[in-house]
Amino acid sequence: MSTAMPDLTELAATAPAGPEHLPGAVNLPGRLSAELAARLAPDRARTVITYCSGPSCGRSKVAAAGFIRLGYADVRVYHGGKADRAAAGLPFAHIGRPDGEPT
Repeated sequence: MSTAMPDLTELAATAPAGPEHLPGAVNLPGRLSAELAARLAPDRARTVITYCSGPSCGRSKVAAAGFIRLGYADVRVYHGGKADRAAAGLPFAHIGRPDGEPT
């Protein structure tokens, strides 16, 4: 089992993504292209996890399908997304914080 952190791609239901995101996530600002996928998650062998605001947001599933079409080997969807994390009382990171630390 690998101990490497997966690439975590945040998908916002509306733009901008909002100030809070899961620690280590990057924002996918629109449609997934091959160029954008390569920039966000350059290693196609690493796990990519997509998520958005919660179970009612379908963008994470659409993006996951895009990563799979582009040849990514291990793509997963965090269906609960931000809503699940908030309900669990887990910290969020804030976009624009210079230290990148969760709050």
